[in-house]
Amino acid sequence: MIKKYLSILLLIIILEIFVFNYQALKSNISNYKETEVKFEYSNNNDYMDVEGLNLITVKIDNINAIIHNLYIDYQLENEHKEDKMYDTEENVYIYYTDEAFSGYNRFSGENNIPSHRMTAKYDRSKYINCNFIGNAKNIELKILTENIIKINNISINKKIPFNFNILRVVILTTIITGIYSLLKLEFFKKEIKTKNYKQNISFVLIINTFIIVLITLLLYAGSIEYGKLNKIYKKDFIESLKNGKVNIELGQTALETVKKVDNPYDYNQMEEYFKKEKQNSGIVFDTAYFNGKFYIYYGILPALILFLPANIIFGTILNISIGVFLFLAIGAIYTVMLLKEIINRYYKNIPLALIIILSAFLLFNNKMLWTMSRPQVYELVISAGYCFVMAGMYTFFKYLNNRKKTHLFIACLLM
Repeated sequence: MIKKYLSILLLIIILEIFVFNYQALKSNISNYKETEVKFEYSNNNDYMDVEGLNLITVKIDNINAIIHNLYIDYQLENEHKEDKMYDTEENVYIYYTDEAFSGYNRFSGENNIPSHRMTAKYDRSKYINCNFIGNAKNIELKILTENIIKINNISINKKIPFNFNILRVVILTTIITGIYSLLKLEFFKKEIKTKNYKQNISFVLIINTFIIVLITLLLYAGSIEYGKLNKIYKKDFIESLKNGKVNIELGQTALETVKKVDNPYDYNQMEEYFKKEKQNSGIVFDTAYFNGKFYIYYGILPALILFLPANIIFGTILNISIGVFLFLAIGAIYTVMLLKEIINRYYKNIPLALIIILSAFLLFNNKMLWTMSRPQVYELVISAGYCFVMAGMYTFFKYLNNRKKTHLFIACLLM
């Protein structure tokens, strides 16, 4: 038994060295030369909806080198910010030109999603891993923050310090050895039974663990929810639905832009328009223009079944992150219930331990946690779809087991 626990510890140490410190190892064995680059501040603030935040635009020109990473050495100038209960973040948006893109292209992120987030207190967060094609030529950094920051220097291909995190090793070792010890108990070797109270408690614990992780991400994601489309969906779109309309109002500027630009949803055309007119177009991407009106085409169902009732009954405007959380949590419950229905129908002799592992695998080994970490309108619709599909499939397997037509009807309605 001791040998098995030592094997688990050795596995965690290997993961810590070669997986969690992969970027550090990669940067330290590479032959790329560390270079401090010259940079200058710019007033180019195209397409950035700063909404009261500070926007710092930095340009690095004529690099002509392969870049493994960027290191931004900066500090906070408003010291009182560090007295907060939480660490504030700087959102970094990276635009670049390289051998594949002659015009500025976004790196690792779309719409209002930052390419990278960094915190002044944590030096490792100031390293940005880069995957440009060939030699990078020019880089433009847009840093969106509520702080006043001072950039001391910017380096390329700086060696990332190796960080052996003992706390992470202890936590992972404790979790994995604990799970291993539990699964060795005689209770988990028994075959699954549909109405066994003690066995059902095991599934409740797995679902609760997953929901706790979702809540943790919700608390984090709630502070970074931003973007015009999010605000339009949860507020303006709901007001339109209350008034019996499905279109949204973007204002006179947006209507005038549509008339002046051949294709207002072409990014390059909008960039040229902005440079020419020196004003915001008013257009919100991922909306559609038809017969003089603008429409949101990303999922009306979450608005109808969640956001609209909450607004009418409680008079509240729900955050998008709350909707994503609720749909994912309900979907997770139906996922585990669906697995149990499938096993009860086709694989009745499977031990409980294997089903618990399968349940944990289904919940944690997919994009649900990532979806919760960036709750935008797109993730709201995706999580709603996941919720209804899992509920529909579960109800369909209930129909296969009992042949009740009401279950078949509900399953078809949900899916």
